[in-house]
Amino acid sequence: SIWNMQSQWHNLPVINNESQMNGKAYQGTEVVFKKTTDGASYSLNIADAYPKTTAVASWKRNIEMFSNKNKINFSERYSLKEIKSPQVIHFISVIKPIINGKSLELKLQNGKSVNLLFDDNELDFEIESKKIDDLRISKMWGDYVFRTKVILKSKKLTNKIKYSLTVN
Repeated sequence: SIWNMQSQWHNLPVINNESQMNGKAYQGTEVVFKKTTDGASYSLNIADAYPKTTAVASWKRNIEMFSNKNKINFSERYSLKEIKSPQVIHFISVIKPIINGKSLELKLQNGKSVNLLFDDNELDFEIESKKIDDLRISKMWGDYVFRTKVILKSKKLTNKIKYSLTVN
């Protein structure tokens, strides 16, 4: 299969070592979009986008965008039936991230930085690179794409992870 069409190469979690499935039977539910005076919010439950063997009861992702603050807040609230392996949230970028404690920094060509800051101390980061051999993709993305794995060390069946993205 084509690597860039697989969910593990998208900004999605790997739940109990299983990736989101493809097809109409696997989709998010409880989708809500709200426009606000200073931005917008979007939330959904992605549990049904994963196979039953994942043992996820609920995984709610909430995104709040603030147009006047150059900031986006995220929260991942999940409830698992069992823990088979650490939960992992992927972030894909064409710029190699720099790990600074519990944050990731992407230095842009214009001198600004994109920072992803996590509230939780119970996590680890791993960064992988993938060489892009397909000319159609490398024309847009460059020679490499980077996948940051945010590995959640919590052994709780129910948990909430909060993080924010800012541009400075």
